[in-house]
Amino acid sequence: MKAPVTASQLKQLAPGAAVLLLGLGIAGTLIATTPKPLQAEAEERAHAVSIEVIEPALQAPAVNLYGRIEAASITDLEAPLTAPVADVTVREGDWVEAGTLLVQLDDTATRLELRARQAETLEAQATLASLQADAALTASMAREQEELAALADARLTRFEELFERRMVARQLLDEVRQDAAVARMTLARFRAELADFPNRIARQQAVVARAEVTEERSRIDLERTRIRAPFSGPVLAIHAARGNQVLAGAPLVRLADAASFEVRATLPTDHARRLRAQFDAGFPIHAETRVGDDTIPLHLARLSSAQRPGRTGIDAFFALTPGPGTELGRVVDMRVALPAEPDLVALPVAAIYENNRIYRVEDGRLRPMTIEVVGESHGQSHDQSGYRVLVRSTELRAGQRIITTALPQAMSGLRVSPVTDRVAMHESSTADAG
Repeated sequence: MKAPVTASQLKQLAPGAAVLLLGLGIAGTLIATTPKPLQAEAEERAHAVSIEVIEPALQAPAVNLYGRIEAASITDLEAPLTAPVADVTVREGDWVEAGTLLVQLDDTATRLELRARQAETLEAQATLASLQADAALTASMAREQEELAALADARLTRFEELFERRMVARQLLDEVRQDAAVARMTLARFRAELADFPNRIARQQAVVARAEVTEERSRIDLERTRIRAPFSGPVLAIHAARGNQVLAGAPLVRLADAASFEVRATLPTDHARRLRAQFDAGFPIHAETRVGDDTIPLHLARLSSAQRPGRTGIDAFFALTPGPGTELGRVVDMRVALPAEPDLVALPVAAIYENNRIYRVEDGRLRPMTIEVVGESHGQSHDQSGYRVLVRSTELRAGQRIITTALPQAMSGLRVSPVTDRVAMHESSTADAG
């Protein structure tokens, strides 16, 4: 067990404890009376930004799309008859004009057939001419026979009168009666034959017509041995070569009709809806594309009535005037002018955040605005402004200052310091509205 502290030991510790307490008191006094330094206030940073003063206006947006050149009319020209191939005058990839000879089939047999049909036509025509001549002769003989029959009847009348006066014998009267009867029968035969001539001539005219039709068919067969381009366009494929024996109906050449060339592009549903409304109202829809170094104008020909499986938009078909350098199946970048809309603002891409938000500057701080991107500005270059898009919003007002600097930390209330104050430039789309 520990021994208790004695009075003598307490007396020895007392001076040290007094010194310790005195030091602690002095230190506390110094700390309490030392002046505190003023705390520096944190200063908010202002971010430098460029701004534009906007003015909503009527403008025609445009949209860039990818399209594919197609042909609505592609024809496989077939052999019209069975014959050897005499010559092939074109190659795959050639551009041909309407009427150009593509393939020549051997025409020996068709030429001989045509000559035979021509001979049949000549024979039928000769027979017809003979019938017409016989008809004319019979008509002349019938007129002569009418006179002879009239004379025979007059002679019979005189002899009957003489017989009644007993001036001639009955035998002589009977002979005169017989002559008159023969004359009347002969006249009747001529009249019947003459009446039948129109029928005989009509039948022979039909024979001539059939012969002429057969001859014309043979002439057409001869012409069909020359396979010609029915329209202008590119040759897509050749299925025959010189010396081939082709059957009737065998494909020879595949040809695309240049007049049916078009660019198929898929439009977003909202764009397609606006275009359909303008197109149905009779307003033309224009676009353009580039093929090589050439800018080719396009115009909307029709819109698909249904979405294709796997697509989120509507197919639009733009007609174009192709040339020898136009390639079917080629993917082209095209620019479509959309209908003009009011209250649109052209802004650079850097001004748009997450494709649906911009910021205006009020009292040196950012204020967010929800917008909708309608399309690209119809004229991409505005002096030195560069590429721009058209936006709209019910919050947009003339005179608002919109930042055009891409700030990664942009948020509502962020302090900014504008370094540029420039009016946003707009295109007047009054002319483009048509």
